[in-house]
Amino acid sequence: MSFIANHTFFLGESDHEKSNHQCPGLAAQNAALGTSCFLGIIANSIILAFIFKNRRGGLTPDKLLITNFAGVDLIACLISLPLHMKAINGGSSLADNGVCLARFFTMFTSFAVNIMTLATISIDRYDAICRAPFREITIRKTVYHLVFIWLFAVCTAAAGGSGHVLTAVRSEHVCLRPGREIPSGALTGKSVMLAIVTLWILPSLAIMFYRFYAIVKYVQEHSAHLRSVLGTVGVKREVKLTRTCAAMVITYLSCWVMFAVMVLLRNMFSSLAVHCTYLWSYSLAYSSFTVVPFEYMVLDKRLLAFVWQKFARKRRKISAEGMSNHKVMYTKKALQNQRSEDCDSCDQTQIINERNELQADSKEAFHKDLAMTRTDN
Repeated sequence: MSFIANHTFFLGESDHEKSNHQCPGLAAQNAALGTSCFLGIIANSIILAFIFKNRRGGLTPDKLLITNFAGVDLIACLISLPLHMKAINGGSSLADNGVCLARFFTMFTSFAVNIMTLATISIDRYDAICRAPFREITIRKTVYHLVFIWLFAVCTAAAGGSGHVLTAVRSEHVCLRPGREIPSGALTGKSVMLAIVTLWILPSLAIMFYRFYAIVKYVQEHSAHLRSVLGTVGVKREVKLTRTCAAMVITYLSCWVMFAVMVLLRNMFSSLAVHCTYLWSYSLAYSSFTVVPFEYMVLDKRLLAFVWQKFARKRRKISAEGMSNHKVMYTKKALQNQRSEDCDSCDQTQIINERNELQADSKEAFHKDLAMTRTDN
């Protein structure tokens, strides 16, 4: 008891139940989440559009895995992240339980699919480099792996969310608020969730790190063999893609480590300081659905070239339309000037004709008068 009391002293005393709006920087957190949601949709859509455009080159296991990864991130940005924003800005009524449950299931499923997809990517990278030129992982095997990943993620999300479901059934609050103690049933459910997460995340992490370590060691010891089999360009391409995937794994885990630590602390303490830090770590974990796709875009120069090509083409189209509109306006103005000049010419011709007629009439009248004068004489 003294140990818990000392930790409570350092982490902040447990307050009566409050609102998330009392957390400092909540407006900044909402702005960051909104920006992350918008940029995540753009980045993942660009990755999917790039892969769809280059589908004629043939579908490979790595393309299929990256497509699955970007698709999950896009779903998270479209569904789970807005639900998270609604949950942290909601009230304390039981009507928010549906939002909190939906947020948990979508977030947990997305996280599980991403982690296992990254583990499968590491296996594919090992297969592409260490077993070249023969590959054991085919498109059909990759599809089977992805089906298993999705089914396993959905089942683990349902099992891990059992504590939240029991809390909602008992007409208790699912969403955590500052000062709100976690019910014993929910704590039991969280223990089950942690056990399930440990069941699949530790093997996934072990697979990823072992495969990447094996790739590095194989490239160092068999570089000449790889160049003879894949060629210098092929080796560079495969190694670069492997480094990109390794960087994605490290970034993704970095965004979620803080959240895992704060979940454990939030289960023990309900003070305002701990809860607000927990919210920030939650939002940082959600940023992985945006940061990792942008990292992939930056590291894969083909995606940047694809974006620049689209942007440059759009600029040329706008410029061409502008020039076309300018030519049309110039032509219309020229026609108007020509018509006005023609009208002016017609008016001048008419004036000259009328003047000539008047002169002719005046001459004829003069000759008549002259003839009449001579007759009188």
